[in-house]
Order: sequence, then structure tokens, then C-alpha cells
Amino acid sequence: MNSFPNIIKIKILDHITQAPVNAMVMKIRLFANQKNDYSFILPLSDRNGNIVITKKWLENEIEKEQRLFPMDYSSNLSNCKSEFILSILDEEAINRAITAMCLFQKATQISDEYINQYTQTSNWRYCSKELCLVAEGKDMDVLINV
Repeated sequence: MNSFPNIIKIKILDHITQAPVNAMVMKIRLFANQKNDYSFILPLSDRNGNIVITKKWLENEIEKEQRLFPMDYSSNLSNCKSEFILSILDEEAINRAITAMCLFQKATQISDEYINQYTQTSNWRYCSKELCLVAEGKDMDVLINV
């Protein structure tokens, strides 16, 4: 059993200018101990390059996935491994994510406005990237230079 941090604070900076990167799309992948792993598109980074993930947000996203696909998922957050992956998505992955959002829009109750935000990202200016991390502590800070 793992104890995920209550808050994971991600800060995204341009590696050359060290300026915060706004509107960056990232994904988190959690490794389940039973059945399939979870992958969630995170909220876009804000104007200060920040994305904040709470333990409660992850638990809610897991519950949504389990309701939508009960045969595919069974682990809750405490049954996931402490390792996780943060990914900066490329354009193709963003387009797949937007297609999925549209496909499951009624079931997930996300708005057109929310989906539209993901069509106007800054990801195209940067290379995709993956970071493998270990969940630790009550709060966790992650700095990503792109």
C-alpha cells in the first residue's frame, strides 16, 4: 500500500529563459497493482507554469474511470504503486486526448469550453518528455524544464 502525497505541485519552466510555461498539457500515469494502469490528462498549467494535483482529484478521477469502465479497473489510489510518470504530450497525443474527451463528454460531464482549452496549448513549442517519479511525503514539488 502506498501513501500518495496530499498535493503534487508541478512547476514548468522554459529551459532557456526560465520563464513559466502557460497552457502546457501533461498526463499522469499511475501503476495499478490490479488490472490496468490509470492515465489522466492534467489541468493545463496556469500563467505561472503551475499545475496542482491533489490526492482527492486523483481519487475522483479513479472513481470516474471505474464507473465508466468497471471491467477494466479495480485498484484505488492506495492500491497503486508509489512510482508514477508525468508526461508532456506531443500534438498527436493531445489530439487523441481531445477526441476521447469529446467521445465521453456526456458521461464525464465536461464542457465544450474545457475541451476547447486543450486545443490552444503551448506544447507545440516543446519536445514531449516523460519523468518517472516516486510519490513521497505529504506534499511533493516537481520542477520540469522544457
